[in-house]
Amino acid sequence: MRLPLLLIPLIALASCTTESNRAAAPSAPTTPSTSAASAPSTPAAAAPGTPSTPALPTAVAATATAKPAPTKATVDLHGFAGPTDNADLFGYDENNSRLFFYSGGTITVPVQLSGDGDYDIVISAACDEAKGEKAKFTVSVDGQVVGGETTCTTTDAKDYVVKAPGLKAGEHKIAIEFLNDVYKENEYDLNLYVHSVTLQPAK
Repeated sequence: MRLPLLLIPLIALASCTTESNRAAAPSAPTTPSTSAASAPSTPAAAAPGTPSTPALPTAVAATATAKPAPTKATVDLHGFAGPTDNADLFGYDENNSRLFFYSGGTITVPVQLSGDGDYDIVISAACDEAKGEKAKFTVSVDGQVVGGETTCTTTDAKDYVVKAPGLKAGEHKIAIEFLNDVYKENEYDLNLYVHSVTLQPAK
């Protein structure tokens, strides 16, 4: 049968439309790949680091200035100061190189210490004896009595040690007080003599 010429183009157009619709049909969804590349990766554990050593504090001893250590100090007895009353009864005997106390009272001498510390005050003392007694004396440092009362055990010169803890470097005043003067003209006379005063580091 012969088709009219008008229908031929319409049939061709319908055929093209059908093919076009087939091409536009959605394809079936693809199954996600399970390959290792798409699997979530486990984060790598961080390698432990070596702990840093804390900085050591600077030693105080390296920066601090060391204090001088205590050293021996010998008192110059010429620098003494005695009482103003009856001053002629106290003084320094050049011939015998000693301080003399012909009456009860105090003589003070200066001393310079090189360092802080505990000291022994060494008094070389002698005395005259009277009525069976020997001289008694005390020692003070800057007005404070140290060591208590000391009694001479012989009339000859002998060292007597008095403890003086906690002294500071610098100048100090050492005072020696004669305690038990007794005197009776032409019968007896108890006197005290000091040959030397030395301060040394305590033993």
